[in-house]
Amino acid sequence: MTDAEIVEVVNPIDTKEFSVEEYPQRLRDYMLHKFTQLEDSTQMDYQRKFEINFSKFSHLPIVDALSATVSDVFDRYNQSELTYATFRIYRAALCYGIASYYEKWRRNELDQEVSASLSMMVLNDIYQLAIRKIDFTDEEVAAFDKKPETSSLKAKRFEQGFYEYLVNIPKRQLTRTPKKPKPVPLVSLNYDKPIRIIDLLKCFVKANMLVGLRPIEWLEATFLCDIKTKDLIMRVKNAKHTHGRANGTHRILVLSDIDETETRYLMEYYCFYQVSLERKAMDFLYKNNEFFSQQSLFADSGIKSNDADQLTNIPVNLAATHTQTYLKNTTLEQMIDANGVPQAGCADKLNRALQNELYKKYKEYLTSIGQELMDISKRPTLYSTRHQCIANAKAGDKEPHEIAGFFGHASIKTNRDHYGKKAHGWSGWGDFKFSPTAESILQVSGGYEFLETCENDYYSTIDQNLSEANVVNETTTHYDKRSENNGLNL
Repeated sequence: MTDAEIVEVVNPIDTKEFSVEEYPQRLRDYMLHKFTQLEDSTQMDYQRKFEINFSKFSHLPIVDALSATVSDVFDRYNQSELTYATFRIYRAALCYGIASYYEKWRRNELDQEVSASLSMMVLNDIYQLAIRKIDFTDEEVAAFDKKPETSSLKAKRFEQGFYEYLVNIPKRQLTRTPKKPKPVPLVSLNYDKPIRIIDLLKCFVKANMLVGLRPIEWLEATFLCDIKTKDLIMRVKNAKHTHGRANGTHRILVLSDIDETETRYLMEYYCFYQVSLERKAMDFLYKNNEFFSQQSLFADSGIKSNDADQLTNIPVNLAATHTQTYLKNTTLEQMIDANGVPQAGCADKLNRALQNELYKKYKEYLTSIGQELMDISKRPTLYSTRHQCIANAKAGDKEPHEIAGFFGHASIKTNRDHYGKKAHGWSGWGDFKFSPTAESILQVSGGYEFLETCENDYYSTIDQNLSEANVVNETTTHYDKRSENNGLNL
């Protein structure tokens, strides 16, 4: 039985009721079963959201500040300032933040005055406030049904006219003189020029209109090559694979018949995006981690940290003085690539910057054609490129199971009911020529039956290959007859 089949057996969770069973009833149990199980990127996201809410009350004594933060989130939801989805995320961040304070208190990492105010009992009481159940009355349930979900405020298409306007914005030459010279960076990244946000946005729109990834999925996407057919392959980590919402943890996209221009679009954004994140991540590490301070980096090198010439002409980004032997002589780039945590935190901030730039350019576009924005739901978002890509795939007569497999859905109902319509597909774009792998389709509900109907003879070969290799998502490419068991360089 596949993961997709298992999901169908499980009763769906009622979204209108917060299940306190999702969280252990005691803080100590939360520390054991939830806190230590969170992925690093999730921890960074929760910490950021917790600090946003906590900062309003940080001037108060610690116990009062934590209690006020919890109460504020609940009050804002009760006053309809937060959608239910946002409230749930904030509640999860509150639980994480409270647990973080407990961990710091347990390790004696807090100021003496703050530490004296806390105890396991006090923090557990605040934790209980955060996980308390919300009981909805009939009136509240009716009001909840009328609240707009977050997705309803996103345009589920990307105007072709705006696309042409955006991608044809000419590159401007930087003629103004900087107000003051920037300090010499501690690490030379060997990148000649800064990446302007508008250029990164143009690259994103051109690239994502081809493959329709969720914006955050570019963070862990990788490019591969099919050994036999030489097709370009994208391996994408599904951003919504919890609770059976996606076709597995990863999906593999076969970019067959991709031309040189399309390849350049994908590679430009991928490279610029990774470079931007690496810069931001390294800046974050230097500012927030004592390990990456000038003293620790240059203590044994005999280089003065204010010697600009030496800093820019030799590879000084070696962590040779760290006490952990396995980290000696490890570059910052290598550490970031191996862990990826700073990029995960920076990616969210970078995507927000891209989104703000997109809003700005859309307003300029409307002005250029003599229109004004009358409805906020018509304003495109980064995610709208995904909607448009799916609409183009529908217009290109892709089968529903192919679309679900390509875009990371566990069911064909998702793209049918919640994504761009076939009628909104762009004219002049022709057929949608990219496809998912057979294994990506197998992870979609009903995918097995679809493949049997579509290519019964070939599917028998695939099924045999899967049984022999005992792997999923990493064995074959497309499910048509032009390729059989193609090894991927994974």
